[in-house]
Amino acid sequence: MQNIAHIRKIASEALSVTESTPSVVSLEDRLIHNYAQSMVELADQKMDLKSRLTDLNRLMDPKLSIRDQEDLSKHNIELSALSTLVIAKRFNFSYNIKN
Repeated sequence: MQNIAHIRKIASEALSVTESTPSVVSLEDRLIHNYAQSMVELADQKMDLKSRLTDLNRLMDPKLSIRDQEDLSKHNIELSALSTLVIAKRFNFSYNIKN
């Protein structure tokens, strides 16, 4: 829960950067804002998934259980992709594409 509050704070700070200068916003500021917003959305998804995956009535229903497992899989893929992008940005990885 403390991590979610921290992520929300970062997202609001990033949003305030884009709102304070609407005519000129650097690509990096937009990127930070989008990372923060995505982390907030993923944290909300995680809380929703946790509650669904611990609900015994949902676990007993095969259709709901399959849907929950699919949603969990999508969540993990999105989280992995976002983490990879953040790591790449943090370490300034760049790829040279040669023709």
